[in-house]
Amino acid sequence: MTSDLMRRMLKGLDSEPVLGLLTVIEGGDVGRQLVVWPAGQTLGDLGSPRLNQRASLYAQQMFNQPETRKKLFEVQGQTVEVLLQFFEAATPD
Repeated sequence: MTSDLMRRMLKGLDSEPVLGLLTVIEGGDVGRQLVVWPAGQTLGDLGSPRLNQRASLYAQQMFNQPETRKKLFEVQGQTVEVLLQFFEAATPD
């Protein structure tokens, strides 16, 4: 993850208890990432607008079950596998 994306994601955890991070792990542009907020805001790029849209909608649906998972997407005739991870804000002790 680029330091700018990481910094902005951590800042986002100040206002939201959980954020989703999508990472292309196979097909397409491996390593590209997109941060998703529960309300639908996104930051980053998975390599195509259509993939960004479909993957972020999927992540939004999974916020009620925040566990790491993989998902295949068909985009422009190509299969792209995306890893979805959730990060929670640290709770004060």
